Amino acid sequence: MQQFVLYFSRPNKKNGTPEMEAIVRVTIDPELKVPKFDVDLNSLPTPYLQGYEVITHWHAHDFDNKGVFYTDSNGLEMQKRKLNYRSYYDIQ
Repeated sequence: MQQFVLYFSRPNKKNGTPEMEAIVRVTIDPELKVPKFDVDLNSLPTPYLQGYEVITHWHAHDFDNKGVFYTDSNGLEMQKRKLNYRSYYDIQ
């Protein structure tokens, strides 16, 4: 399986040590023929308030998914999502 790895690090402005670090591994799933993104967070700074909400924001140019995408937040099961849709709530 081929992959490429992206490294992200932001140094602390006072002492220069890494304040936040992340590693992103991008592979092609051999069975589904789709890209797979694994994000590993090595560190986050000490929270100033109550904690953090960590998100990953991807941009894909010239890509039309018709508002459907899949997520896996717990490593157990892919969930089909539709942009701005809830089966139990009418979004206006």
